[in-house]
Formats: sequence, C-alpha cells, structure tokens
Amino acid sequence: MLWQLQYTSVGPSGIDNYASLAKNSSGVNFSKYSIIPEMYAGLGYNKDGWEAGAGVDVTYIRPRTKGKFDHDNDASTDDITRKVDDHVWSFSPIIYAGWTSGKWSIKAKSILAQNLSHTNTISGYAVTGTNSDGSFDYTPLTHTTSYINVFYGKKYKVGIYAGYSKNLGLLSGELATVTDTKGTSGTLVYYKGKNGSNDIDQNWRICPSFTYNLKHFNIGVQYELSGIDYGTMKKNGTVSDTHSIYNHRVLGMVKYNF
Repeated sequence: MLWQLQYTSVGPSGIDNYASLAKNSSGVNFSKYSIIPEMYAGLGYNKDGWEAGAGVDVTYIRPRTKGKFDHDNDASTDDITRKVDDHVWSFSPIIYAGWTSGKWSIKAKSILAQNLSHTNTISGYAVTGTNSDGSFDYTPLTHTTSYINVFYGKKYKVGIYAGYSKNLGLLSGELATVTDTKGTSGTLVYYKGKNGSNDIDQNWRICPSFTYNLKHFNIGVQYELSGIDYGTMKKNGTVSDTHSIYNHRVLGMVKYNF
C-alpha cells in the first residue's frame, strides 16, 4: 500500500472548482480525499541470473468533492454547491524480465498505464459525462510504455537503451462537453505535463553508451536520440494529425570513487 506525497496525481485547479476549463494542476488532495491508498500486488521470480515478474497497480482518486447543481435550469443564476462523489479507478498491469550472466546484462519492462501521472509518465484521465446532481463521470487515459536495456562488458562496457510510449486513448466512452460556472464550454482532460499537454501521440528514446571502468575510476559517454509526436486529441482520447520533433543529446561522465 502506497501513499502519495512528493509526486502527486493531476486534477482540477482547486479541488472543488471547475470555473476555469483551462486549469490543470497536481496535488496530494486528489489522493487524500479518496481515503483509499494506492495498492500494488505482484509476483516475482529470481534464480540463476534470471528475474521476472508481473503485477498490477490500483489507484483510486477523487478529483472533486463539491459540484454545482443547476436547481432552476437557468445558467444565468447562482447554482447550489453540493457534495459529489467524483472518483476515478485505474488498473495498470506490469510485466518485467531480466537476465545477467558473465559480461551480459539484459533487462526489459512493459506497463499498460492508466492514470499514472503521479509516476511522471504521460498519463491522466478525462470527464466523459455530466450528471444532474453536479457530479462527473471519468475515464482513465491508457498508455503503453516499454523499455529494454542491454549491457555487455566489465572493464570496457557498452550498452544500449530503447524505450517507447504510446497513447491508446480513453479506456471507454468519449470526451464530454462541460459548461463551467462562467458559461464557457469545453472538455476536461487532466494530463501530466506543463499546462496539461494532452496532445502527445507517442514518444521514443534510443540511447547507446560506452564506459571505461577501473577499480576507483569510471569514464563514459552516452548519446541520446529521442522523438515525440504532437497532434490534436480526438473524442476518444487518441491523437491525430501529428508532427514529429527530435532531440539529440551527448552526455559525458567522469567519476572517481573513494
């Protein structure tokens, strides 16, 4: 059982407020008001250089505790604020495997993520329905993220890392149109990233490296090529009409251990 503290879920700016459709924030209250902690259950195997396992992460949050109830069907007059039971359940299965023997080391992991924004992955959830009592219906956004990391050598060590993440859209339903207390209409998508950037379709990273290792001294160099595809989010949460952006990085390292 886990509890959020430094890294937190995303949600509306001000837990009881949806006056601004554009605001997207992170905070511990979304988890705190749910009362139920994040839970992980898994099974692992480790023997003779092999390791493998599988598990599932379960997260339950409450984006809002209060909502606006239109008691007179008139958007121009004040509505009643009442307690609502807005909540989001998410289930994220994980598998991993690794093998180490002599100079070889290979590790891989894959996760089908639902609303894991608090783990700094590209993830979140969205409003898919509005109810007469002021509450909202939510559905997690689903993403698949995988990586493989291969190393060979001891004194002279070469390696390559490759990772990939893909936006699979909403788990079910479609984005709902919501009208806020100021009469502005739009969709509510709570997403990890600056300003809740919900226009990412996929991103990837390839990273070869070389390290020279002595007893107390290490020197290494690493090159990274990464790419990301931006576009427009559709009603089902997937992203279309994409364009790609690439980034290059070279990292050098010198370390003395004493």
